[in-house]
Order: sequence, then structure tokens, then C-alpha cells
Amino acid sequence: MASFTVSDYPVVIDNAKTKGYKDLFIRSGGKYRIVKFDGKTDPSNPSVLTALKDIPGDDLPRALNFTYEPYPWFKF
Repeated sequence: MASFTVSDYPVVIDNAKTKGYKDLFIRSGGKYRIVKFDGKTDPSNPSVLTALKDIPGDDLPRALNFTYEPYPWFKF
């Protein structure tokens, strides 16, 4: 399990998987960045990853979405 630095919420969980784990869209520097499992861990600093041009779709689940769910329970 990775600890993410320089990140913000919510964390968006993609349907796509890399090496058996779902990809994550994590906000860093005001933009979403895609975080993919490399077989051992996730990158710990999303700010160095390429920023997405689009916001992840509303149909994807969001974890740590404190604006709308003050105490969410989430399994993925």
C-alpha cells in the first residue's frame, strides 16, 4: 500500500486496471493525474505524473469525497 504525498481529494477510482489493481485519478497541483500500480507499489508523488486534460467522468466512484459524503465507507 502506498502513501501519497502532494495530493488532494477526492480520489477517483477508474474501471481500468494495471497489473490487477484499479487505476486511480488523484488530484495534485489542482489537476487530476493517473496513478497506476507497477507490480510492487503505486507512485507516491502524483505531482510528478502527467496531468490529465479532462476531469474523470461523473460515473466513476469517488473515495474521500468529503464535499458530498462527510464520512464515506468505501471498498475497492
